[in-house]
Amino acid sequence: MNQMKFSGRAAWLAVVLMVPGLSAAMDVADGDSGVLYVNGELTRGACNIDTASRWQALAMGSISSGELSYPGSQAHGKAFHLRLRDCISSGIEEASRQTGEVVRVSDQPEVRISFVSEQDADNPALIAADGAQGFGLRLEDGAHHPVAINHRGEPLVLQAGSDELTFWLYPQRTRAALREGPWRSVVSMRFSYE
Repeated sequence: MNQMKFSGRAAWLAVVLMVPGLSAAMDVADGDSGVLYVNGELTRGACNIDTASRWQALAMGSISSGELSYPGSQAHGKAFHLRLRDCISSGIEEASRQTGEVVRVSDQPEVRISFVSEQDADNPALIAADGAQGFGLRLEDGAHHPVAINHRGEPLVLQAGSDELTFWLYPQRTRAALREGPWRSVVSMRFSYE
């Protein structure tokens, strides 16, 4: 079989003519024909954080110093949500560092989210607050288990049909003296899919 070589404008025209429906719309006289060879690679996709979840502002509101009267006491918390998209199923087996149990996931996606932030000077398990003093922020997952900051996240299994993960932040008193005033914290999220 003779293969025809196309160059420049003729090659573009040959590709356009092979698109179904497009050639019918173009008034083309009988002539030469060509072949378009197409190849690629299908790879395993990854979950993505939904655009609305990438940048969030969480207003904790006013916290009374009475709620944080002694070291270890916690004030009212607030939830935030991370919405995911494009997740596919996974069959990963992984030992959980916290419980030592093996997590077996046969048909649900598994993700890891690492939270990175400055740690409180008096309690490194807490996220530092910039401004007011004497407390930090405790991070918990949707089941109210503590989430370590500045560490690789534990594997999280999404519930079938759900694309949302919930986390909680709680102001928690440290041993430092309380100093009232406005405060803020910044937490970065690093997302990985397995």
